[in-house]
Amino acid sequence: MRKILVLSLCLFGCSASNKAMVYTENGLNAGAELWDAHYSAVIEGCRAKQLETEEERRGCAGKAIETDEQIGHALETAVAMLRTYWTAKAAGKDPDYMQLMKDIHEILKDLPDEYFGAIKEGRIK
Repeated sequence: MRKILVLSLCLFGCSASNKAMVYTENGLNAGAELWDAHYSAVIEGCRAKQLETEEERRGCAGKAIETDEQIGHALETAVAMLRTYWTAKAAGKDPDYMQLMKDIHEILKDLPDEYFGAIKEGRIK
């Protein structure tokens, strides 16, 4: 359903700024899905080892948990910024999408490239 909405928006005169925001949303979604699959695999791998101590469990999944928290905060911030953009557009305003893109790229800069590199490089459509 979401793809149909996006497609219809872009077929009926979607401006460059709107396309950029849709592509950004697609990139965030794709990166989040890739990360979630990796994170789930790490956690399942650690569970399968049946580690006995908390220290062993932290050693196994600690980095993934820290990265997951970092990604979660970055995505929450980026989504809030995109919602603000769309709200402003709906109100008839013309928000500065180039500045928004710069701000989102700044938020994403420290996230793992293997999951969010495409959006950081502008390769998402």
